[in-house]
Amino acid sequence: MKNNVILFFAILFPVFFMASCSNNSGEKSDNAEDTTATVADAKPDKQKLYSQIIDLEKEVFDTTKSINRGVAINLMLLYARYAHDFPNDSLSPEFLYKAAEVARGAGDGKNAVRYFKLLLDKYPDYPKRAISVFMMAFTYENLLNDTANARKYYTEFIKEYPNHEFADDAKQLLKYLGKSPDEIVKSFENN
Repeated sequence: MKNNVILFFAILFPVFFMASCSNNSGEKSDNAEDTTATVADAKPDKQKLYSQIIDLEKEVFDTTKSINRGVAINLMLLYARYAHDFPNDSLSPEFLYKAAEVARGAGDGKNAVRYFKLLLDKYPDYPKRAISVFMMAFTYENLLNDTANARKYYTEFIKEYPNHEFADDAKQLLKYLGKSPDEIVKSFENN
């Protein structure tokens, strides 16, 4: 039951995030690559960058307001910038994870996968490594429609984390990967 609740939120967070997003600036911000210039090129002071992150987190995660997609993307870029500029800082792996999750929530699968991969490569002992592999597979499947890579990472997740609370979910997702809703319904009817 707990697995289903967690999976439910992991799946629906991006839907709610995108539905509540508004881009008040009127500018195109569909892709973080389009907004890279919004982060200054000079290496910022660590404390100043951290303070900017905290301020944007308050704005992005304020449940009383709709989320401004441009602000969320800037937060994602600040997370990534912090991890890049201060790779040995204890906050860097968590900020890369958050960058990936904000990207995923904003529907930016390409950057979500990029940040998950960077996290997995640079911080192999990160406590959320297992869920990062799972979410990367999920992102490939649902945001990028890349069933080959989704299969690769679901399989890796099951192999590396057979006792994880999401292992059964990954097996089910892998079983129905690439099938249409009608095919899935028919498979349930046949069982």
